[in-house]
Amino acid sequence: MDFSGEILSAGKPSSDWRFHRDILAARSEIGAVIHTHSRYATTLACVNLEIPPFHYIVEEMAADEVTGLREIQRAAKGV
Repeated sequence: MDFSGEILSAGKPSSDWRFHRDILAARSEIGAVIHTHSRYATTLACVNLEIPPFHYIVEEMAADEVTGLREIQRAAKGV
C-alpha cells in the first residue's frame, strides 16, 4: 500500500493503515510500523483498562497512558 491508500499487492490492509501512514509521514526517523494484537493488551482493552506507559518508547512519545488510537496518533505526531 502506498501513502495515498492505493493497494499495491494482494491481501487486505489493516483497518489502522491511516494511523500507520501518519506515523511514518510525521516521523522520518521511523522506518517501519509493526502492528500486533498481543493477548495481554487485547485483554486489557476488552475490560476497558488503560495500559500504563511502562516502555521507554511510550515515554518518548510523551503519552501519559495508552488509551486509544486518536491519543496515540497525536502523541506520534507530537501534537
